[in-house]
Amino acid sequence: MLYLNRLILCLLWLIPAQATLAETLVLGSLENDVRRQYSNFELLARYLEDTLSYTGISNVEIAVYRDEETFIDAFSFGEIDLYFDNPVIAAKLSRAVDATPLLRQFKEGDAAYHSHIVVPQDSPVQTIKDLNGLKIAFEEADSSSGFLMPADVITSAGGELVKLRSRKRDVPAGKIGYVFTGDGNNTMYWLTRGWTDAAALHDREINHIETVYPGQFRVIKTSPSMPRQVVMQGQHVDPDLSAAIKRALLDMHKTDEGRVAIGAFFGTERFVPFVDGRAAFVPLLDIIDRLTYAKVIAATPNTAPKNAR
Repeated sequence: MLYLNRLILCLLWLIPAQATLAETLVLGSLENDVRRQYSNFELLARYLEDTLSYTGISNVEIAVYRDEETFIDAFSFGEIDLYFDNPVIAAKLSRAVDATPLLRQFKEGDAAYHSHIVVPQDSPVQTIKDLNGLKIAFEEADSSSGFLMPADVITSAGGELVKLRSRKRDVPAGKIGYVFTGDGNNTMYWLTRGWTDAAALHDREINHIETVYPGQFRVIKTSPSMPRQVVMQGQHVDPDLSAAIKRALLDMHKTDEGRVAIGAFFGTERFVPFVDGRAAFVPLLDIIDRLTYAKVIAATPNTAPKNAR
């Protein structure tokens, strides 16, 4: 028996160090369409799996969650290592579980963007107050440029928003009715068809509308800029591994393989440093707080303790 124990010990010493340190890296996302999200993440996951193999990472998994509360809890307990996507959830993570901003995603020429409230050129609407009794199209509840930013612009100007069950519902007197379209392309379509009186669009959508319908729409209000897409990291990630992940992502656009993988990842051009850290989320968190106070959105769900693992 003693000989057998010694033999097992010797065999363990012969196993390469990389194999004994093998780990799984989990990329988290919040999205209803799980299949589409897996498709968008697949090449990025395989790229990181290959690039980080020297660190002991042997597998990169994709974890897609459909509801915010479950997602934040999973991050709290260390079940997610990296989060790629919406700055709204990233801001909530930075507050709820001390998640660390790692990088920004550079897309369509910028790492930040604005939200614009747009009306037809011949509309009588000149100010936010003129929207009373009218309807505005928003994208979806978790969209910063498609909902939170323009909703804050409206409520800060004294407008009172009310959610409509459909675009065909009447708007209560003295209110501004809003409907979710579910997608930025839908929002543009609804506006151009006249199904709503106004719409919230981000920079790229404004440029598209102006290209297709030159001079037919105008902006009545623009929000401050916000981070576009972000990469957040759990506090439990080892500092050396974190540095390796950051280096791998920053260098992706420099190789043919990396450019293919990054291009398939929601059209990202490259990753760029997050120099302002959590401070970048302060304006967005302020917006969330104001909209919560105004009862436009619900309070952030309770999450696990910050030090939970």
